[in-house]
Amino acid sequence: MDSFYDTKTSWKKLYQLGELNRLQQNFPYVDADLHQMLVATTVDKDDDRGVLLVGFCDVDARDCKTRPVLPRPYVSDICVHPDYRRKGIAQALIQESERFLQKIPRSNVYIRVEESNHAAIAMYEKLRYTKTGREEADPSKKDSKTILVLQKEFH
Repeated sequence: MDSFYDTKTSWKKLYQLGELNRLQQNFPYVDADLHQMLVATTVDKDDDRGVLLVGFCDVDARDCKTRPVLPRPYVSDICVHPDYRRKGIAQALIQESERFLQKIPRSNVYIRVEESNHAAIAMYEKLRYTKTGREEADPSKKDSKTILVLQKEFH
């Protein structure tokens, strides 16, 4: 949550519930051979919660049933808690997603990212992703953000 939303807002709990609902409804667990959610954790000895979730991503090779149709296979919802960024966690999640897809096997993978997210784009380019398209996140909104579509071919 801290990776996607301003969690200092009074709407934090509503955002958390909305995101939990989206994950529960949109990502059934019946397709483990074509779909996985990956998490990165750490043990913080100074934190009484013990194991902390510090990163997440979803990798999906199922046929897309949404409109607009998203490219598949697709790595999405890549996030790392702000306190754990720049430590290779996102890169490790993406590389594990790629290993999963190569076992299926798939010959490529897509990622969509906001054009303004320069740090993420630099990481994807380092991992040999290339830009294949641009689209508006929500064309119905006047201030919609531009999304880049990136692709990586497996050889």
